[in-house]
Amino acid sequence: MNPAQIRKYRLVWGKVRRLLRERGLSAKDADARRHQIHVKALGSDKSSLDFTNRDFDKVLSHFIAILEPDNLEAQIRIIEQPELRRARMIELCRELVGGLPQIADAVNPEFYASNYLDALAKRVRGRPFESLDEAGLGVIHGILVNRLGPKGPAERDDPF
Repeated sequence: MNPAQIRKYRLVWGKVRRLLRERGLSAKDADARRHQIHVKALGSDKSSLDFTNRDFDKVLSHFIAILEPDNLEAQIRIIEQPELRRARMIELCRELVGGLPQIADAVNPEFYASNYLDALAKRVRGRPFESLDEAGLGVIHGILVNRLGPKGPAERDDPF
């Protein structure tokens, strides 16, 4: 988990812990319940420091279900986070590649951007760009940032 996720995990867990304590659980029993929630959400007791994004979303969803059992929208929003992150990563990659002068000035920049991203994804991950999961898209994004800079070639002196 990144630092923002760790802060959010601790904040939400603190609220759940407070609620459990108000319901009569001891501090020790509340902490044991946290481990039970990890097992229920992930299939095993895993340290929050070792969570993947998907693990974080699953556990957070369980925490929200305890805090707001009637708020199905909040629970669904958390479950949808992986797809939202994936869509954002696709958008960021397309923005970076779209800033390449050869692509930006092309007659059909979307076509060339898609081809560039597909070729890169196939070379690095062995699959077309659009079929990559969140982790694969993160790898491609990292390569693009390394090659082009975080804001793309337009704001660099030497885009290559």
